[in-house]
Amino acid sequence: MWEDTNPFQRGSPPAQNKPRKSRGRPSGYEYGTASADQGIFPVAGSLNLPKFPTTKYTQNGTPERESIKVSTASSPQAVDGNDADFEPVEDYPYVEGDSHMELVGRKIASLGDDITSGTSVVRRRTTPPQSVWLRLALSVVLVLATSALWTYKGDSAELGYCDAGDSSNSVVRQHLREIEASEHCKDAIVRQAKDGEPANSELMGCTTYFLPRATKCTPCPPHAICSGRSVSCEPAYMLRTSSISSIPFVDSIMNGMPGLGPIAFPVQCVADIRRRQNVGRMAKAIENKLANLRGQRVCHGVRSTGGDAQDAAVFGMRIDELRASFHNRVPQADQNKLDDIFNSAISELKRGGLLVSVRDFSGKEQFASIREDTSYLCQAKLKLADAWKTWQRTVYGRSKPTSVYTLAHPL
Repeated sequence: MWEDTNPFQRGSPPAQNKPRKSRGRPSGYEYGTASADQGIFPVAGSLNLPKFPTTKYTQNGTPERESIKVSTASSPQAVDGNDADFEPVEDYPYVEGDSHMELVGRKIASLGDDITSGTSVVRRRTTPPQSVWLRLALSVVLVLATSALWTYKGDSAELGYCDAGDSSNSVVRQHLREIEASEHCKDAIVRQAKDGEPANSELMGCTTYFLPRATKCTPCPPHAICSGRSVSCEPAYMLRTSSISSIPFVDSIMNGMPGLGPIAFPVQCVADIRRRQNVGRMAKAIENKLANLRGQRVCHGVRSTGGDAQDAAVFGMRIDELRASFHNRVPQADQNKLDDIFNSAISELKRGGLLVSVRDFSGKEQFASIREDTSYLCQAKLKLADAWKTWQRTVYGRSKPTSVYTLAHPL
């Protein structure tokens, strides 16, 4: 509801129907000033505004704030007449004229007063004596357990890999001998103590072990040659390490841990695919070369009397000459592996029964292929030679009976 006498209300006065103005000035209109009787401005003291407190200071110089109590008569609810649910607000948080820095300074000053007066802002928890002793005991146990674990780890890591095809190695056998000697020493000391005999200086100086010692090595991987902590693979295989071992310091930390063994992440020997491909190509080239050599000699009329040794002697080639002819067939990166690849290819061919061999007078091995590879011209030559021989036998067979009949029945 809009009132002309209320200066705190918001909005604009409602529109009123104004009479239509005429162009002429009405007669009888008089100019004058507005009087107080019209009620435009409120009377002084009728709004009952709240009084803001002034800042007072105590004897020690700290500011003292007065609580502000707001009367219900000055609230907007009282103006509207709805003062039933209104509660007066005390300790008004902001005082006009005080800056933010002054309020922060008061708060800091009040904290200083609390500390000087002996009242702590945050209550500290006192640690009971039992808790201190418990923490000390746990720390000692943790140090002893860590020391024992580290000692066992170093003792186990020394074992390394077992020998190929065995469950032990020289280090494991040495550990077993030391453990046996320690047990014998303990038994002798206990026996002397029971019998009341004087202490033996030799027995008192023997080594005894209070912690268990490691006696199990890591099994050697298949197709590997193990010696302690070093591993090498067979010629047809290559070494592959675990992906976890590529992380720095992992092997040095985990090797020898209980449950993991001397080698926590052992290596593997996998088939060397590239080498196998090179061996296959080398074997095929060797077999083709020896087959061509045999075919050439057959075309020149060389014949064998039969037998693998005779075939190798007649149609074969010495192994050193054969190796030298394939020197340039191996890739440059594998030149140092020529002997290994060549020997593996020869072994594959002999195992497959595609080569025959014999040793000559000097002891050198000579190899020959079981098949012959001839060209079309050579095949035609061989067929023509066979036909000629067949015709000769036929002509010779027919002419022989005729000559015999002529001699038996002369004219």
